[in-house]
Amino acid sequence: MPVDIVEQVMTLRDKGMDPPEIARVLGISVDEVLAAVVDALRRGDPRLAWVADARQPTAPSPAPTAAAFDEAVVRRDMSDDVRRIPDDEIDGVEGWIRWPDEHEVRGVEAMLLDPDDEWPWTVTVSAFEFVREGPIESEAREAVVAAIRSVSGVTAAAEEDREVWVVQGKPSGQELCRAVAEAGDRLAPR
Repeated sequence: MPVDIVEQVMTLRDKGMDPPEIARVLGISVDEVLAAVVDALRRGDPRLAWVADARQPTAPSPAPTAAAFDEAVVRRDMSDDVRRIPDDEIDGVEGWIRWPDEHEVRGVEAMLLDPDDEWPWTVTVSAFEFVREGPIESEAREAVVAAIRSVSGVTAAAEEDREVWVVQGKPSGQELCRAVAEAGDRLAPR
């Protein structure tokens, strides 16, 4: 990663910009923003010293969103695996999540809210916060619906909100989350 890009990313981070804002300003992807922060960490940037020191903050971050930004760097080693959300952390019956390091574009959550409801499952896809126009948006939305419908036990799927789909049937939540995550991964490089 070029040193000038890393420095621009770090300067904007210190001004309180979050990764998507920095990506827009610099004309790069969120993944490239996070890669620049990782590069700054490897180079020993003093603004990220707390990350290298047992991954615990030693001083307040210079801006409110900088702490969240730095936390994204710490999560760079998180697994891409789909995992069960502990029952005490959900507002439903069962939850599954895939929350990788690039969760802004690759995060997926499947939640069983009420097994007796007509639409018992919801699937939330983080990327749709940023995918808002052009052919990639319609292609990505079609891919999400196709992925949901490909899971055994699904009888119907519909878009409920910008980032949320509702699902009928009795599918595996883990398989719902995994299928949608894989569909998103195929589109993420674009």
